[in-house]
Amino acid sequence: MIMKQFLTILALSLTFKVFAGITGPTSVAPGTYTYTCSNCIDDPSAVWIVTGGFAPIGSSASSIDVWFKNVGTFTVQWGVPGGTIYSTLTVTVVSIPAQPTGQSVLYNCSTASLYSTNAPPSGTTWYWQTSSGGTSTSYPGSKTISTGGTHYLRAKNAAGWSTSSASITVPNWEQDAPTPPSTTLYEYCSSGTVSATMTSNNSKDEWYTSSSGGSPVYTGSSYTVSVGAGQTKNYWVLPKTAFGCAASGRTKVTVKSYQPSVGGSMGSNEGTVCHSASVSFTSSDKLGTITNWQYREKIGSGSWSSWSSFSTSSSTTQSKTITNSSTQTMYAQVRVKVQNGVCSSANSSAKQITVYANLTSGSIGGAQSICYNGDPTTLTNASTPTGGTGRTYQWQKSTSSATSGFSDISGATSSTYDPGTLTQSTWYRRGVTSASNCGTVYTSAVKVTVYAILNAGSIGGAQTICYNGNPSALTNSSSASGGTGRVYQWQKSTTSSTSGFSDISGASNSTYDPGTLTQSTWYRRAVISASGCGTKYTGAVKVTVYGNLNAGSIGGAQTICYNGNPSAFTNSSSASGGTGIAYQWQKSTTSASSGFSNIGGATNSTYDAGTHTQSTWYRRAAISAAGCGTKYTSAVKVTVYANLSPGTIGNSQTVCYNGDPSSLTNSSSASGGNGSYTYQWQKSTNGGSSWSNISGATSSTFNSGSLTTTTKFRRRVISCSQTKYSNIATVTVQPNLNAGSIGNGQTICYGGDPSGFTNTGSASGGNSSYSYQWQKSTNGGSTWSDIGGATSSTYNSGTLTATTQFRREVTSCNQTKYTSAVTVTVRSNLNAGGISNSQTVCYGGDPSAFTSTSTASGGDGSYSYQWQISTNGGSSWSNISGATSTTYNTGTKTATTLF
Repeated sequence: MIMKQFLTILALSLTFKVFAGITGPTSVAPGTYTYTCSNCIDDPSAVWIVTGGFAPIGSSASSIDVWFKNVGTFTVQWGVPGGTIYSTLTVTVVSIPAQPTGQSVLYNCSTASLYSTNAPPSGTTWYWQTSSGGTSTSYPGSKTISTGGTHYLRAKNAAGWSTSSASITVPNWEQDAPTPPSTTLYEYCSSGTVSATMTSNNSKDEWYTSSSGGSPVYTGSSYTVSVGAGQTKNYWVLPKTAFGCAASGRTKVTVKSYQPSVGGSMGSNEGTVCHSASVSFTSSDKLGTITNWQYREKIGSGSWSSWSSFSTSSSTTQSKTITNSSTQTMYAQVRVKVQNGVCSSANSSAKQITVYANLTSGSIGGAQSICYNGDPTTLTNASTPTGGTGRTYQWQKSTSSATSGFSDISGATSSTYDPGTLTQSTWYRRGVTSASNCGTVYTSAVKVTVYAILNAGSIGGAQTICYNGNPSALTNSSSASGGTGRVYQWQKSTTSSTSGFSDISGASNSTYDPGTLTQSTWYRRAVISASGCGTKYTGAVKVTVYGNLNAGSIGGAQTICYNGNPSAFTNSSSASGGTGIAYQWQKSTTSASSGFSNIGGATNSTYDAGTHTQSTWYRRAAISAAGCGTKYTSAVKVTVYANLSPGTIGNSQTVCYNGDPSSLTNSSSASGGNGSYTYQWQKSTNGGSSWSNISGATSSTFNSGSLTTTTKFRRRVISCSQTKYSNIATVTVQPNLNAGSIGNGQTICYGGDPSGFTNTGSASGGNSSYSYQWQKSTNGGSTWSDIGGATSSTYNSGTLTATTQFRREVTSCNQTKYTSAVTVTVRSNLNAGGISNSQTVCYGGDPSAFTSTSTASGGDGSYSYQWQISTNGGSSWSNISGATSTTYNTGTKTATTLF
């Protein structure tokens, strides 16, 4: 029954009263504080229970005031004393906190951090303030600042704020970023290991061996490392400020040790060049980088110019155009300056180039004017060419102008030239060719003006008229041409068109009006040239009457060689009709139907055309008097083969004595003629004065075999009755090598120094470049050995103790020859002979005369004697006056004496 009642009460308690517990401050300073038990258990026995504080005992009020006098940890409880405690609140009583300590600052580049080096007591927090009495809780423990000033650190706990604060004054600090080192490359020159010291800006800087990661190998502003010759080492420094602020990245620092510079060698693609040439030079075996290319030159045997730079290219190959502006041979040298890193520069060996003087053509004379087919005077050598080397001449001619159209004149290789007869104006020039591929230059051209062949022109006016009629004036169908200073004279004939002509008084114009006529008459016009260049006549025209005209026909179509003379054109059938028929032959080089022109003087029924150089059509005009017109035969063609061109051969060349030149080639084939060619090679060993056929040499090319004399070659070509010759190819043969001669044989004393052997006759022949080697024999010439270093044209042997023969070996152009030997005879070594005898005499005694126990020998066999005396044991000697025989008698002596 009691249990039932308890449960009912409990149920009511749960339903109507919720327990919440004690509320009030839990962390306090000494003092009085109120605590409340909200909705506490409604136990009649429950009261407030306080430990460590002062409060009413046995109070069961909902609130209670508790006075805490001492610091410590205490409890405020609600419950039954000695029984159930329903709620407990722990209260910590603390004192007002002490002033903080250890205030400090840490600089971080653009900011600084305020902090304390000490930790606050448990339950206490230190806060940074902007004033000594500040109560901000925004910066517990630390604070980041960006400017200097005074800051305060104040303590706070459950008891409140400390009564005082710790202050720190922060000056304005350097906020710049860490500074990288000013020097990032250290360079040394050494053939061994060097000790290199790298520097930075701060003792806190860290040095690494990689750009990122890893640990520093050194900390400080001065780091020393060892670097081997030719070695490069890289390091990375992390700059920091004095406050330890690090840069965002590391800076690379390089230490390089270079081995001493080596200039190396210099080579080129040429050794000898003409007056101006681009030469390619190549540097090799160097150590370092080329800093500049240098050049110097000298003229002849003059002094070298100073070295000057012509390129700063670092390439090992460099071209330079070298020009000799003087009239002597010039020598040029090129070298490079090489620098390996910071090492002192070094020069390469110099490469020397020989540069010939510029080739000049000289000048020629002989400009003149002549008649057609006249013979001009010889063209002269006004001034001789200079420069180049091994010059040869080749005359050329042109009928085009003074500057173009020139071709070689076969065989014209002298300094002057006689052209022979000419039929057209021609320019002549002389080519001068230098050996060693130094080119060809030409004189200014001189002109031989040839007056054109005198051409009478043609006249018109053939006609038919009545008896005593007045024909129309005879016209100038085509004016006269050629010659010079022409004048006209009309002539007439009543005989025929070719004979019986006589001058017509006063008829000196280009046209003529005959006046009335009573018989058929032929007229022609004479053209007379000044300067003795002849007289020509037009074809005659006839004034007559004739019936209907028929031209008739002609024959003679044919094919001929160039410049051949075709058979005369025949009169297959005569012209008929009309009256007083006159013929006029015409020709055309255009076609069978157009381009025809009259042939002066060709007025017969047949016509012999003479030589031809191009295909031509011919027809005959039949001209009737009395106005019955002109008719033409059908044209016949004379076909002319093209002019024969002999082609060209190559190449002129220079060979050593008895050398085999390369084959003479067919540079361009023969052309023209009838297409069938016969070749015959010819040679001349007298400069082209005469030529002889080479047996069996009938191909387009020719190999001469070995030669011992300079020879010119040309190729003769025959086709269609023409014979032509190619250009001339000259094979220049260097002269046979002659070793020259040396002097002189001589006789010397034993150990004597003979006079130097002279160059009594210089080496000659070959290619004029000689290598010398002196040789000697001490066994009468049975064997010979080279003398080291004796490579000049002369030689000084120095002292000799044995008879020796000497000769000079000369090498040039693949030949080796020796001079005649000269002998240096060395006399035997001199032997003084012997004397006798040593002896002992009394003071003032006279010793026996000293005799010759053995005679002198060696030397040249002629001896002179001088006795000497010494009274000091041989320390010094003096001549005895007059004692010059092989024996000597001293006379009395008072002191021991040596003789």
